[in-house]
Amino acid sequence: MSDTDLTAVSQSINAFSIDLYKQVSGAEGNLVTSPASVAIALSMTYQGATDNTAAEFESVLHVEGIEPGQWHAAAGELAQRWMTTAPAQEGQPPSPEVALANRLFGAEGVPFKDTFMTQSARDYRARMERVDFSASEATRAHINGWVEDQTHDRIRDLIPSGILNKDTLLVLANAIYFKAQWQETFNEAATHDAAFVANGQETVEVPTMRTTKNFKYSVVDNATVVELPYASSSFAMTLAMPHEPNGLSGLEASLAADSVTQWSAAMRYQRIALSMPKFKIKPAKSLELAGPLKALGLKQAFTDLAQFDGMAAPQDERLKIDEVFHKGFIEVDEKGTEAAAATAVVMMRAGSVPVQPVPVAFDRPFLFFIRDTHTGAILFMGRVVDPR
Repeated sequence: MSDTDLTAVSQSINAFSIDLYKQVSGAEGNLVTSPASVAIALSMTYQGATDNTAAEFESVLHVEGIEPGQWHAAAGELAQRWMTTAPAQEGQPPSPEVALANRLFGAEGVPFKDTFMTQSARDYRARMERVDFSASEATRAHINGWVEDQTHDRIRDLIPSGILNKDTLLVLANAIYFKAQWQETFNEAATHDAAFVANGQETVEVPTMRTTKNFKYSVVDNATVVELPYASSSFAMTLAMPHEPNGLSGLEASLAADSVTQWSAAMRYQRIALSMPKFKIKPAKSLELAGPLKALGLKQAFTDLAQFDGMAAPQDERLKIDEVFHKGFIEVDEKGTEAAAATAVVMMRAGSVPVQPVPVAFDRPFLFFIRDTHTGAILFMGRVVDPR
């Protein structure tokens, strides 16, 4: 695939990422999502949609300037590139582990179209596995078990009990796993409790990591932004903290499709005395995305008027979406980041180093993004309002 096609899909994923984040960020507390996982699962579904239903997918996913066949090929290729990282040099930190898997779980006896299954396997490496949805709990355990295996047991119980039944015809599943070491790890001995303004209101003491190094850094209108690179790779974590302790909601409201790209373009290397909390976000329940997706414009797909003629002929079976579930996980410590969901050091000449490093303390609620720095695609994003 051309870099132009890959960049187009990445930009579309980012636009969808911000749209979806704004829909699900209304609830209180910490949040972790993988917009890339949701986008790929929806793209797999879009591959079987036709007519008005396909048009809704194209609008919600921001499929622009690229025809559908190229879109699916590029989306699949982008995922493959994420999983292809350069081997670490001798004596250097290990390269990130990135794994992404897709699968179709189809009801036994349903005549899904060969073209749909062939294209899904070709573009998304998603093979069809036939299951018995009448044995609903056993099949749910099987699908959830597949997700657990693909995410190193980080994502459990993606599909809640009572969802699958004899009327279920198809589950399209995506799982993504990410584990990477920082380009330069934090010294664990330097980690001590420090103040954090939880929820923008209550000051609490939380384990806080510290280091002084050159990082990409910028100060934008409403936030301080720092980028932490991962070892031997084109991945980085971007942190954005509002200037005011209670400014997170305003920062979230100001997010646009190209916000992170613009922040990155404005960054320059700066010697930073960085402090940031260790954190772990492990939601107990899956997000239910039917409501947010309908609000974004994916409506017909959830009704009896849904047009999924690319999956199965209407005279054989008619399909519609019942629900879309998503669950994420992230843990950040001195060594690096581990993240999962089901749905590069560049040395350059910088400006003169100041006598004293710029202090940057992530001591109030902030946003995080794990990005592919080559294409800009956001793999994971979320917020930390209380590291406890």
